[in-house]
Amino acid sequence: PNIHVKWFHEGEPISNDEHYEIRSKGAIHTLIIPKAAWNDGGEYKCVADSGAKTSASLAVKATPVTFTKLLEECVRNFGESVEFTCETSKPCRVEWFVGDKRLSPSQIDI
Repeated sequence: PNIHVKWFHEGEPISNDEHYEIRSKGAIHTLIIPKAAWNDGGEYKCVADSGAKTSASLAVKATPVTFTKLLEECVRNFGESVEFTCETSKPCRVEWFVGDKRLSPSQIDI
């Protein structure tokens, strides 16, 4: 006989939708989260109609930001405009420095 299971996240039932994909093939039951987000962390439980259950915890870690485009050295004549550009692997807040001195937003023309 086919065994049916139900999935739960933090005690709340999970259904097949745009955020979760639930698969069952024979004795194999799978819950897929295609793109884990912060609120996906927590306890997951799979419960069979027979009452058998198993659970596991999911911790969602932050992917570190990296620079995908680095600053380039430049030489300009006195009085000329200078523009430095860098790119990060995902949107984030950056701070600009001249030597060890952090520039305030009013000192940066974006």
